Amino acid sequence: MKKTSYIAVVVVILLGAAAALMMWRENRELHARLDAARAKSDASRELRVNREKISNNIEANAKEVPEAAEVARLQRQADTLATRPYWVEEQRMKPVAALRNEGWKTAKEALDTIVWAKMTGNERILAENFAWIGQAKTKADGAFAKLPEAIKTKYGSADHLAGAVLFGDNSLPTDPVVAFQPGIPPEARTARPDTILRVRSWARLASGKEQQMDTDLAYLGGAWTVGLGQFSEEKWNDIVSRIDPATGSVHPPKR
Repeated sequence: MKKTSYIAVVVVILLGAAAALMMWRENRELHARLDAARAKSDASRELRVNREKISNNIEANAKEVPEAAEVARLQRQADTLATRPYWVEEQRMKPVAALRNEGWKTAKEALDTIVWAKMTGNERILAENFAWIGQAKTKADGAFAKLPEAIKTKYGSADHLAGAVLFGDNSLPTDPVVAFQPGIPPEARTARPDTILRVRSWARLASGKEQQMDTDLAYLGGAWTVGLGQFSEEKWNDIVSRIDPATGSVHPPKR
């Protein structure tokens, strides 16, 4: 009986060691494949399946293998790196805590100002720098002219009305951006009036997740602003529906 128990213990130890060795080998293979995948726009389907398989193995053996916690941490880090586009570099990620109101002279300064305003609750600045652009402005101005005099007097223009509604509730995001890398397109340097550019940014959230942000910038009067180049009756009606016809105050958005 003693000999049988001894053999059973040895078998369990060997099986645990073999499992740990297999996990170590699979993890090394995963890191090598992830490094190759970062040179492309995204990981292949086969790589995602293998990554999920290894993640499941790590979770299943976390209690039995002491090194599993570190392996899991490396796995999460590898997953984050694998989701980043090719143009994102860690050393270029900008902490939001260091941002200030940079103004609107360049597209880069405007984007910094927008992110700063959203993350600090200073959305009044966004409301004051919102503008309908091109044909959208013509249609918005026409729709604004049909509103009651009390509302027109309070807001003065379709730009200020829309800005107050779209950016007036000062609601902070539940998962705020803590760092981001902007991807300003070359066209921003040679923009002409009424130009609208969709600027991409890669953002790291407070939860640790990362995602792409898209921001529409409009070039107007020699500076950049927050703008819309498309007007629809549905969009306008949604904006006006949040204005109290008696007082002109803005109702909070429906959740």
